[in-house]
Amino acid sequence: MPVTVCDSSPLIHLAGVGRLDLLQRFYGTVLIPPAVFREVVTEGGTRSPARMVAQAVSEGWIQVASEALPETANLRQNGKLHAGEAEAIALLRARQSDGVLVMDEAYGRSEARRRGLVVTGILGILLRAKREGLVVSLRVGLAFGHPPSAIREEAIATPGG
Repeated sequence: MPVTVCDSSPLIHLAGVGRLDLLQRFYGTVLIPPAVFREVVTEGGTRSPARMVAQAVSEGWIQVASEALPETANLRQNGKLHAGEAEAIALLRARQSDGVLVMDEAYGRSEARRRGLVVTGILGILLRAKREGLVVSLRVGLAFGHPPSAIREEAIATPGG
């Protein structure tokens, strides 16, 4: 079964607009590396996205991976990837999966694709939700957390956005 690994930004954005459920609906179980859990839940404290992700972890549909990810150090060598991004890429590669990486950061997406991974982000998830009638407008979904302006502009320019 394909594995889905998610980075911090999509979790924070989707939880922030109350649509974390889209990840579960589209992918079932979602894996996150420890650095993503720390960034979103531990460092997020009492913020709503932190609480929502912690709830999803306790429900079991978001799972925190526990395996060693030796590729992480290599991925972080040039300093352009944060820990969560590097661990997310390393986790999907360690699972040797034909799954998908959910990530918004441009450099991380580029590195993942360079390594042969399939990548989507908040825009891909919201566009799918729009096509399936699960969201009315992309404007609301992209408002929280200020996703990169190129993503926001592309979504708003999409017919029906």
